[in-house]
Amino acid sequence: MPLAALLSKWRGGSIPALVCLLLSLLCFVSIFFTHISESRFAGLTPVNTNIWDFGPVTQGGALEFQFRLQNTAPSAITIEHVDVACGCVVAKASAAVIPKNGFVTIDGHWKPGPSRYRVEQKVTIRYMTETESSELDLIVRGDVQPDFEYSPKALEFKTGVVDHRRIEFTDARVKGIRIIRATTTNGAFAASVSEDQLTVNLTFDPSKWEEDGPTPELRVDTNNVHTRRCRFPIQMTK
Repeated sequence: MPLAALLSKWRGGSIPALVCLLLSLLCFVSIFFTHISESRFAGLTPVNTNIWDFGPVTQGGALEFQFRLQNTAPSAITIEHVDVACGCVVAKASAAVIPKNGFVTIDGHWKPGPSRYRVEQKVTIRYMTETESSELDLIVRGDVQPDFEYSPKALEFKTGVVDHRRIEFTDARVKGIRIIRATTTNGAFAASVSEDQLTVNLTFDPSKWEEDGPTPELRVDTNNVHTRRCRFPIQMTK
């Protein structure tokens, strides 16, 4: 009931003064929190979703995506930056200033390159409303099917034990994988390539291990156009 009508009934004596006061207070609180709620959630809002899922994809090529956003703020919005988390993603806004209730698209492409398996990339829209700065995260993701496989995928050695590992490479989506060379970043490890160029033999010599030495990593160069180099961090335990 409108506040003026409540006051009229109160003066006419049909509503007790305390009830009228309580009802007026409830109306005020309701209006106040509705305003706060609308202000809190107003801004750039995805029209359909903030996630673009490509599903299964290959390592080659560029994948195009587009997000459509609406300005739900009470005034115009200015986009200040469109930031990406990876150089493999390019994205830009179709306009810098979006009027109230207006729309803007974020167009871009993602090059999976050497990525493997489930991958997510983030696109962050940084913008300014009439009263404050804010940001919106958009997600681009896909299941990258690798050209080739290797096993094991993780390497672990004990600091005081002489040990050896074999890393085997096999064809997957693309045929003809070959290892060109294998190197390590730490002198306690030695790497060699098998004659058929499908296996890396990695040996650890604890007598050459230094705790403050270079972080150990195996680097394997291949003939694959999408994954020229595979990097294997080496975990050391005692």
